[in-house]
Amino acid sequence: MKQQLKFDLTTKIISTFVIAIPFVMIFAQYTFIDNNNVILDITALFLFITYFITWMLHPVSYEITTETLLIHRPLGSIKIKLSTIQEVFRTEPGFSMRLFGSGGLFGYFGLFSSNKLGRHHRYTGNNENLVLLNAGKKKYLLSIHDDLFFDELIKHKKN
Repeated sequence: MKQQLKFDLTTKIISTFVIAIPFVMIFAQYTFIDNNNVILDITALFLFITYFITWMLHPVSYEITTETLLIHRPLGSIKIKLSTIQEVFRTEPGFSMRLFGSGGLFGYFGLFSSNKLGRHHRYTGNNENLVLLNAGKKKYLLSIHDDLFFDELIKHKKN
């Protein structure tokens, strides 16, 4: 069973503006300034690499196989063994802080900390229909909008 991520308007706006504004500025500088600017070249290269890596790590979909929950990304999948899942429940994170990851550029993913959930790994496209998976030592926050997918996860959790 597979579920595509739905990205909210905030994610789409952040992604568009964070990418468009610097590249428009760099394009304008290359177009209107005649001299060769090494700092501009380095900045453009740094931005391109940063955006590319962020895009490669963003979550695209979730899939339940016979033994694992897969979080698909352009650069490989994150695998969570279904046998390690102890709890599955819908939740709200409360006040949340990003420790390492993305807070809106191509989704919300990486390591987060919240006053309600503690430290957790988040792989969502929006802030709705959030589900916490407690898989032993790690907690994962996912945005599952498909009730059948949610029921399938509950079916596989440890008793």
